[in-house]
Amino acid sequence: MSVLVKGGNGFVPSVPLRIAVSGGVDTMALLLTDGGVVRGDGDVVFHGAPTHPSG
Repeated sequence: MSVLVKGGNGFVPSVPLRIAVSGGVDTMALLLTDGGVVRGDGDVVFHGAPTHPSG
């Protein structure tokens, strides 16, 4: 299990991932290119869009 503090970041391997959150915390994931940038809105995963097209 990995724990992040408020505002923290963590590396996620390139495999399907499921995250469980408790306590009313809002979370999001940004899928980055090798250059470290987000290509667009489709690469943001959050409560309103809980899965990425890549799975």
